Amino acid sequence: MSDIGRVISRHRNNAALSIVILVFAALLLACAALLLTVRGHARPDGAAMMNGSMIGCAVIGLALVGGALLMRRTYWVLGEEGVARHGGRGTESWRFDRIAETCQFYRAGLPVGLAWRGEGDQAWGAVNAHLSGYRKFHDALERAYLNARLPRLIAELERGHTLEFKVLTQLGQAQRDMATGIRAYLRASTAKAVRISLTAVTLQGREVPFADVVEMDLTQWTSRLRLHLRDGTRVELDYQVLFDATLVMALIGALIPVRGVREAA
Repeated sequence: MSDIGRVISRHRNNAALSIVILVFAALLLACAALLLTVRGHARPDGAAMMNGSMIGCAVIGLALVGGALLMRRTYWVLGEEGVARHGGRGTESWRFDRIAETCQFYRAGLPVGLAWRGEGDQAWGAVNAHLSGYRKFHDALERAYLNARLPRLIAELERGHTLEFKVLTQLGQAQRDMATGIRAYLRASTAKAVRISLTAVTLQGREVPFADVVEMDLTQWTSRLRLHLRDGTRVELDYQVLFDATLVMALIGALIPVRGVREAA
């Protein structure tokens, strides 16, 4: 685990669901054992049905045990410097300082999936809310990613670069609504529609100088990022359609010269 530093915690896929399945499997196996115990006292005309029930309970119970163990074979290790996946397709790790992009998948305004990929990678690492300790894993990865990524991007902006971020197109939003999970969400149609320079942000085709922003409003955290301007108008964006939304909000917050930030309670 040297590439991800000291281990903080381990998280297993489908932990709660697999436990429910194991409990149900145990009940079926207990029924099979009970039928085996009383089979010798059954009347001859009922013995055949009892044997069939016993075998059925045993076979289904064992199959469920195998399925639950298969569901739990992939687990994640959270370290101080990165995360690693074990089981399933082998072992793979990502250092926080080499993650180049993240994406969140929302349902009813709540983040239920998180994906990320390293610099130069096409494949994404991803977890969903079925992961044990999902919120701890999610918050730790996002926090470490921001701590590593934000200073580097601000340095790029100071060198005169412009950063671009993807949002879902109208087609992509329809694909998102039909997506069954984070992997399907990642295949949705996107466009680079948010641009940030050292002095301004472009949202929905409108360039907004940071000097004109008097407040960044995050009270509508389940759907909207709002920038209130000096002329009384506002610009807003549904950040559920925005890739790297947490990073974009952190960048905007860092670049507004003198700002008020109203956050959700």
